[in-house]
Amino acid sequence: GPAFHPVISPDGRYLAYSSKIEGANGESETRVINLYTEESYKLDVSSAGIPRWREVDGKIYLIYGDNTSSNQDFNEWTNKGKTWSVEFDATGFGTPEVILAEGAYTGGVDSSGRYFASGYTQLRTYDINSEKSTRHFQYPDHGKIEEASDQVCNVSLSPGKEAEMLFLDFGYNEKSEVTGDSYGIHALIFRMGIEGEITRWYHV
Repeated sequence: GPAFHPVISPDGRYLAYSSKIEGANGESETRVINLYTEESYKLDVSSAGIPRWREVDGKIYLIYGDNTSSNQDFNEWTNKGKTWSVEFDATGFGTPEVILAEGAYTGGVDSSGRYFASGYTQLRTYDINSEKSTRHFQYPDHGKIEEASDQVCNVSLSPGKEAEMLFLDFGYNEKSEVTGDSYGIHALIFRMGIEGEITRWYHV
């Protein structure tokens, strides 16, 4: 079947991908390919989507969600899916463990393991320390009128030392109070700090 969300491991040896795109309903399959031997490993669970790598103390893990559907109905979404972690090495997968019981945060995790992100259709972060989910890119901070779309997609939380995100949105036909101009669907890549402040944007 088709592959979505491919990502290379921190050591450059493995490629992980899933069979469902963000926003899709139904079960998703996650596989890992050894880039040197081309050996393939399937994560043997009922559903695993949009994998992200994380390195901790020299070991590598896949962070994934068991639900890839939209988080637009937040209450339903938190009850519908979980965020999981599973160790991976040359012998294959370890035993998956739930790390967030409410919501499949598939937009990445920062290097400290404190922050997680979700991004279709709401841009949300989860703080392990406060056990709080926060929604970002809303009126008036997104620079649009209140009735305008605040839908986002393709959120990526940096695994580096700075907890910041990149994401796309669905454009704005009027003058944005953030960018100073109108822009089309997926025409800008936004950069945002973990507290929700837009720091930069890049034209594509």
